[in-house]
Amino acid sequence: MSPICLPQQDEFGMVDLEGYVRDAIPEHLAKKVTRSLYDRFGSLEGILSASEYELGSVSDVGPSLASSLVRLGRLSQRRTTARYLDDPVRQYHARLYEVVRSHTAPQCRMQTSAVYLDAIGRPIGRSLIAQGTSNHTPILPRQVVAGALEYNACSVAVCVFTEFPSLKMPDILQGEAVTLDYILSLFDIRLMPVMAYNDLEFRIWPLTEML
Repeated sequence: MSPICLPQQDEFGMVDLEGYVRDAIPEHLAKKVTRSLYDRFGSLEGILSASEYELGSVSDVGPSLASSLVRLGRLSQRRTTARYLDDPVRQYHARLYEVVRSHTAPQCRMQTSAVYLDAIGRPIGRSLIAQGTSNHTPILPRQVVAGALEYNACSVAVCVFTEFPSLKMPDILQGEAVTLDYILSLFDIRLMPVMAYNDLEFRIWPLTEML
């Protein structure tokens, strides 16, 4: 397919979204919605500053996507929390694409990771487990238990990231409640990428339950 031709350059500079939408599922729909947004609002700044009602009036943009774009606009204004603003041009455009795709993709990508914890809940080892889609959920392999034994772990923290737009509160099955920042620190994930993988399920499993 030919690259998306964006309208006039906005304050962040014109960026071709083709690199971000090349692997979209379904690609043609994500491109259509993204182009419709630019056609209506003229720039990325215009999209991110539009109201939920204005966004919802665009063809193929439903209430859920409109709400997510409004939240994305609010995030883009938090320039003081620059942890996720390393490159505003690339990051904002990438996040716009991710939000659109999460509402148009029937098979949202998933990533399952695990952290091994000692007796008082401190991380002592980390392992990337598997990747999959919502139609093919990653399964925890036997290596999780093997790794836990290797690290003399007492429990395993399992975290699943998907591309759905909602953010679930941590579901703690053992130990004290932890903050979202703590969970993300275990996986070396900063705030910005959570826009792409922001439906978060988090559980701590005692090792005895995995044997």
